[in-house]
Amino acid sequence: IGSVAVRNESKVSLIGIEGCACAMEFLSECASRTEGNISILHPIEIVREIRKFSQDNSVAKDVEVSLILHPNLMIEKLDCQKGLSRLVREFKAPTVSTEFTVEYSVRPEFVHKFNKKSKLMPTFYPFQCQFEYTDANGARMQYVVTKKLKVTTSRKKAERACIAAVVAQSGIHHVGKLATGKQYNDALQK
Repeated sequence: IGSVAVRNESKVSLIGIEGCACAMEFLSECASRTEGNISILHPIEIVREIRKFSQDNSVAKDVEVSLILHPNLMIEKLDCQKGLSRLVREFKAPTVSTEFTVEYSVRPEFVHKFNKKSKLMPTFYPFQCQFEYTDANGARMQYVVTKKLKVTTSRKKAERACIAAVVAQSGIHHVGKLATGKQYNDALQK
């Protein structure tokens, strides 16, 4: 069903009723393939949620997001093959509420080198995010964001500088991916 929906540029969103066994673990794959939403609701909240889905219009078509990290960094295995510094994600018809998160880390061989000689550790890493999309008029557009990511070995500094809502959302996304893959113990540890 998910493959058919993707070919037809459709989005499948699912609403489950709280307390009912509705095989959401099988149906959730369809929603994730089409960038749809999954909601488990109390029966009273269903009408409000249906209204919200109907008002969530697409903002672009055929979006391709490319994240390019410095070669010393790698994207974690839940988001792509372990060890890559580039990630490409496609979204057929994203809405204002479409989001995705990526976890990355310093490659192990560089962590070991930096621990021995802190003078070798860079003060920042550059990264780039490229967005290619088709706008409402049918024109193909590209938007590029390039930033520097400050490096620190201090956990306190890193936690102070982070945006808790983004870190929490990333945790939610990754636990969902683990649970969908039936990796329940890993999801509990996350």
